[in-house]
Amino acid sequence: MNKQLMESLQVAAGNRNNVKYINNLTGDGSDYQIKPYENLVIVSNSSNYSQNLFLPHVGESVGCMITIMVPDFGGGGTIADRDDSQSDWADLTNDADNEYAVLYNDGRGWKQLLTDM
Repeated sequence: MNKQLMESLQVAAGNRNNVKYINNLTGDGSDYQIKPYENLVIVSNSSNYSQNLFLPHVGESVGCMITIMVPDFGGGGTIADRDDSQSDWADLTNDADNEYAVLYNDGRGWKQLLTDM
């Protein structure tokens, strides 16, 4: 993702409640619990910094779809559920630039619709 596109995305994200932008410039990010109303999470890690994300609880986010984008992985991170999925779930690991995941909650757990993590 080029710098100009990333900056445009950051501006757009800052103006919407359903978008969470996380930019780790000075250290590892604190574990972040994605809110049920956030349907786009963009994580940018500088240097070797990392960010772990936790999906919303299954029961409070039935029918939700979440897109997670990591244009600059830095030191990586994981995407985990809250150990409440009744279906198969394996944590996703971010280990390269420009990775993404599109996830859907079918009421039993989180499903990976599209991912390159």
